[in-house]
Amino acid sequence: MSAYYGIDNVSNRIDSAAAALTYTVFKSRDRKGPVSGTSMWSVLQSRIANAAEMSNTIEEYIQLLATSIKSWFNPKELARVIQPDQRIFRVSADSSEILEFNSDSVGNIYGHWDLLTDVAKHECDGFDGLDPEGQSIVLGDIEREILKVCRKQYVIITMLCNVKHQLDKALGQDSAEEEYIDVEVN
Repeated sequence: MSAYYGIDNVSNRIDSAAAALTYTVFKSRDRKGPVSGTSMWSVLQSRIANAAEMSNTIEEYIQLLATSIKSWFNPKELARVIQPDQRIFRVSADSSEILEFNSDSVGNIYGHWDLLTDVAKHECDGFDGLDPEGQSIVLGDIEREILKVCRKQYVIITMLCNVKHQLDKALGQDSAEEEYIDVEVN
């Protein structure tokens, strides 16, 4: 077993990507929301299965999952799932400080297209040598594989999210950042 994209104990990058995307949405919840404890994991498991079943793309999955947990949702954290080549600015709550991040930041900002591309580079020999159309086809295949994992292995995805959550809590990394708001600039 290995660790990819911050998720431990996974056998491959596709399973890890499915868990990482799901955990990103989960982490965006409002920690003072109505669902907590063991019931939180049951609700998340059900929401993962429903969102994955109704989705054709990763974007739809993220949106449906986020919408389904909106009662315990904090969109400031979800802003971390971005498209590549976007400029992201972090503005302090009192507007006194503006910092710019790029997609090379130390895993702090890692969009779902960046994630799909990284999975493709490791799962498909010669991915970088493909023309843009070929790369697009491979990315579509990877996206479908990730959604398939979310549909069929939602119990495992929930367990991986729970393990990641417990690890983050133990390391003091589970708190939402309240001081900054991320803003996209096209």
